[in-house]
Amino acid sequence: MTEADVVAAVEAALSGEAGAFEGAFHGGRNGDSLIVTMHTSPLRGADGAVSGGMGVIADVTERHRFLDRIDRLAFTDLVTGLPNRTALDCRLQEALGLAALNTHKVALAVLNIDRFRHVYDTRGGHAADRLLVAVGTRLAQHVGENDTVARAGGDEFFVLLPDVCGLDDVVAVSDRIASGFRTAVLVDGEPIHVQLSMGVALSPDDAVDADELVRDATVAMRRAKRDGGGVRRLYDRAMDAQFTERLALESELHRALHNGELTVHYQPQVRGSQAAVVGVEALVRWQHPERGLLAPAEFIPLAEDPGLILPMGEWIIEAACRQVKAWHDAGLAKLRLAVNLSARQVGDDALPETIARIVEASGLEAEYLEIEITESAVMDNADLARSNVGKLKRLGVRLALDDFGTGYSSLSLLSSLPIHTVKIDRSFVAGMLEHSRDMTIVTSVIALGHRLGLNVVAEGVETREQFEVLRGNGCDEMQGYLFGRPLPAKDCETLLRRHRLLP
Repeated sequence: MTEADVVAAVEAALSGEAGAFEGAFHGGRNGDSLIVTMHTSPLRGADGAVSGGMGVIADVTERHRFLDRIDRLAFTDLVTGLPNRTALDCRLQEALGLAALNTHKVALAVLNIDRFRHVYDTRGGHAADRLLVAVGTRLAQHVGENDTVARAGGDEFFVLLPDVCGLDDVVAVSDRIASGFRTAVLVDGEPIHVQLSMGVALSPDDAVDADELVRDATVAMRRAKRDGGGVRRLYDRAMDAQFTERLALESELHRALHNGELTVHYQPQVRGSQAAVVGVEALVRWQHPERGLLAPAEFIPLAEDPGLILPMGEWIIEAACRQVKAWHDAGLAKLRLAVNLSARQVGDDALPETIARIVEASGLEAEYLEIEITESAVMDNADLARSNVGKLKRLGVRLALDDFGTGYSSLSLLSSLPIHTVKIDRSFVAGMLEHSRDMTIVTSVIALGHRLGLNVVAEGVETREQFEVLRGNGCDEMQGYLFGRPLPAKDCETLLRRHRLLP
């Protein structure tokens, strides 16, 4: 509001007209710009004639600032400063309305930061927040000026493309985003390599309703996570049936543990030229009342998401320890038990106490229990995992590094963890007779393990030829279908009493 505005309002009042004005007034103290309101009205005498005018000016700057702050709180993510889910919903509704009047399409991408929990656990909440800010900033740098990058909460972001011609435009943007994260993000001066799982849905191809479009893009993102992460998946209607089935199975899995539907099968581990049984690996199975016997790959990933893996893992270890103790008491002494732990179990601070309690309750001597961990499970929460592994070692429990050679830190783990056993991954065993590189890896792991004083076990042995090659190269122990499939306890006991599995 300028001086001319004030003069005009006063003149209007003197001419008999009321007026109102609200806006910026340049001329506050120290040259500040204020937000003011001005109301003017004429003053009339007894005869009704205008005898003067009255004006009221009020400073409403603080009220405007308060309203602006309320608006920001309602529509802005407080961590990243990006639009929040509410703002996204408004912009998505507007984009869909405009698209319905024209011929263009609307694309929505849902992005999730893979292994974000690892950053939170190892570096703390403040560092995790700064990572979210850095990811949001980099996303905004790789989309168009009319596009919207929003944070939905947690480690999930949205990218709204309100005007695209088709999938080619979507792919081009997603490729730019992927290339933008090939270099590390700096958090507190430390580089963090960010991997994003992305799901994309298109309107009107996949959905015309905003909520449905969000749901479809989310379903596609979860498919990207299940496919290993770091990939883009376009929504497909076939995903609906898979998503619905997954939700149903996840709900049923919660009941399965309490209903006694889970069971433990045992696969023999053998040593020597006659393949004498020296141990068994415990492998969980789900005897589903309608779907039949389900292998771990069909339900263990479901248990990881809701955190069911902890009570399930505890039950598996306890049941297996009691069974092997029973076999010891029945005359099958010196039989070793191997049990796999998931990343979440390895990173559980109560793990050592849980194992100690189970060993004591079952009566199984700790030296006959071998805990198998993978490289990735240790690296997901390195400090806590190393602490837990050290405590397990002090309990007398043996430790095995599973799937050796498939990760990125095998040698460093061998030197820093109290490992007793390395297990050669089945993929190398399967290819060693046809591919010289696999053969080189197998023989090198055997030689390295022996130089370090470790027991070496080969997984996935299925043919007599593989057995002979592994034995000839000094592999200590083996397991695989050649010696026996995972069996229920009763059938496994029959096999164990034979003791030798090869003629």
